[in-house]
Amino acid sequence: MTLTAEKPNISRTFYLRTTPVEDGEVLTDVRPSNNVLPVALVGRYMRGDVNNDGRVDIADVTAMVNIINSPTPALPSREGVEYNLIVADMNEDSKIAQDDLKELVDLVLRSTVTPAPTSQEVELLTNGECDGTLNGWEVTDGGDGWYNDPGDDGHPWWASSYALCTLSQTVTLADKGISAENVDNGSVTCIASADVLAVWEKNGKGSRICEVTVQMLDDNNNVLGTETVMSDTSVFSVWTTFSKSFQLMSGTRKQKYTVRGQDAVNWGGQFGPCFRNLSMRVK
Repeated sequence: MTLTAEKPNISRTFYLRTTPVEDGEVLTDVRPSNNVLPVALVGRYMRGDVNNDGRVDIADVTAMVNIINSPTPALPSREGVEYNLIVADMNEDSKIAQDDLKELVDLVLRSTVTPAPTSQEVELLTNGECDGTLNGWEVTDGGDGWYNDPGDDGHPWWASSYALCTLSQTVTLADKGISAENVDNGSVTCIASADVLAVWEKNGKGSRICEVTVQMLDDNNNVLGTETVMSDTSVFSVWTTFSKSFQLMSGTRKQKYTVRGQDAVNWGGQFGPCFRNLSMRVK
């Protein structure tokens, strides 16, 4: 195969070995002549990968320009790596010229695809992970009230009591940068979740009430709909994560996240279901 670099008053012939090439083998056929340039040929190469770096990008365009504009028979190289003249001949006409450069540019532009923007999740709750306080929450202390347990693993949680205990937060979506337009056209999704523990058992139940819900409210706090993240009085002897994803209803301007817990054993203290890692995210 003969390649001629199209350059005024310069004729170049690039000699290539035509015997079989082993995978990964780099072949260089250099003949002792001033007008013969080395060619690097690899067993597996990529069309347009002029600089042999394993990808086709703007650096290959620069390499192609260097080849076409090189004023001497010495072929430009990148850090000692010879340019691959086979893949530089984009249109396979045995010449490396402006037509090849144009085709390479087109290939790079087609290959450079801008990823679609990832929808960023916005956490709506304050102190949902439980920082050892009840800051940010509207609290109903039934029985002996909520207890902030520091947690044996250093991760605090909230434990409920023998009468109904609740935690709630109402969040205005506009305050979190969520537009009414996006909500109303159905493009906003909510992911609500909670970790639950309920170990004090009576009659096979770990609690009398153990529930996490999200209400969608309009501007006047009217309830448009309610989604139940979990409602289960079973025994949960290890921390169990519950999660639910749903689309916000048109007209939703606020969301109310509520946790309700009451023990099964009716003991003084805090032996009801426990909660941590409370989350209400939108995207």
